[in-house]
Amino acid sequence: PEEARGGAGTGRGSGSGLLATLRTFGVLLRDRRFLGYILTGGFAFAAMFAYISGSPFVLEDVHGLSKQEFSYVFGANALGIMIAGQVGGRLVGRLSPARLLGTGLAMSFGGSTILLAATAAFGGDLPGILLGLFLMVSSIGLFMPQVVALALSGYAPAMAGAASALIGTGQFLFGAVFAPLVGLGVKSSGLP
Repeated sequence: PEEARGGAGTGRGSGSGLLATLRTFGVLLRDRRFLGYILTGGFAFAAMFAYISGSPFVLEDVHGLSKQEFSYVFGANALGIMIAGQVGGRLVGRLSPARLLGTGLAMSFGGSTILLAATAAFGGDLPGILLGLFLMVSSIGLFMPQVVALALSGYAPAMAGAASALIGTGQFLFGAVFAPLVGLGVKSSGLP
């Protein structure tokens, strides 16, 4: 039976399965709460992909870090994501996912603000840039699992796959759109 396969209402054959999937996508995309989570995850990935595409230029060309020094910075930020993810995993039983999401977003906003101030107001203060990047990048490990958990929590298991697919598509779509925009900026500054 269809219920046992987790595909209740999908019908037989790929045509009706495709139609059922598209209907499910329509339901999800009309849900403002779900769209909020897609946008939150999407903008987080936009920031992450902008960091990945722009940080070698900013840190090596503008601020003079060697390739080896850049690799240490990049590795430290990756370690920050892992640590934040582990901390979030340990706190998820004590704090609600919404609270962890808020904390992670506040951390990201704080890091982004420090990064902007260090780049614009202080003429490219390297320690401030490194701190801002670390906070912004690390926060993804704390709040992205909460985005997914909260987005999926409102739907029956039969819709979870479609919801997860839309969340992932949104994240990578935002990343693909915003990462190249970093390269359109001025070549002598880290501001873009």
